[in-house]
Amino acid sequence: MEQSIDQKTFLCSPEQMEKIQKFIQKELLKRGFLSKIIEFKEICKNHYTNYFKLKTEDFQTTPVIFESLFISNFGGSAYNDRDEDVIIFHLPINVFYEIMDGGKNSSLLFTVSAKLTTDGEDVYALTAS
Repeated sequence: MEQSIDQKTFLCSPEQMEKIQKFIQKELLKRGFLSKIIEFKEICKNHYTNYFKLKTEDFQTTPVIFESLFISNFGGSAYNDRDEDVIIFHLPINVFYEIMDGGKNSSLLFTVSAKLTTDGEDVYALTAS
């Protein structure tokens, strides 16, 4: 049964989302991807597990060999670990591409993992692997 919008809960505070977004942007830069993140949002599923949407601006290679090329996530979630009283966050970051004849695919670049305090104030154990 689908919950009404007012019953859904964001697990991450705006401050935590901003810290994670800045971390991802820096990790992309370290790997040579200069494309800016244009969308990063939490999608409410229920009170315990939420999903995320991340997307960058489209970019190209030189010479141009792709019709479309951008960074996004493929899956990923955050859930409330009641035993530790923290939010566990995992987000796989992928490069998505469409070749000129229409084929599409993606490849994993790295996965961001973190623990977030349930009071919305802190992000710790933030890693990219």
